[in-house]
Amino acid sequence: LETDQTFHGIEYLIEAKAKEEMLIMRVEEKYTGKIWKAEFTNKYVEDITTKTGNFRKFPIFLKMLRSALTKESENVYIDVLTAQDLELLKSKKQTSLRPV
Repeated sequence: LETDQTFHGIEYLIEAKAKEEMLIMRVEEKYTGKIWKAEFTNKYVEDITTKTGNFRKFPIFLKMLRSALTKESENVYIDVLTAQDLELLKSKKQTSLRPV
């Protein structure tokens, strides 16, 4: 599945493939050509969904990803986060966990 998406005013070409028990993702920033690629095993995807508190079996996760990429549902969406975005989320989480 290939799709064009815009996140935070930046256009991306997103490619998602499922091969056997593997998810292969490729995200390209359209105008700079920057590329991010990764492969995730079915076990890794299931472990990550467990850690989020919202466990999904691999085939269900793939269906949800497809739904988000094709915008079939308003309830399922994706976002592209930079390393800086992730650090900000991490610091907010740590702040919220501190006792008052």
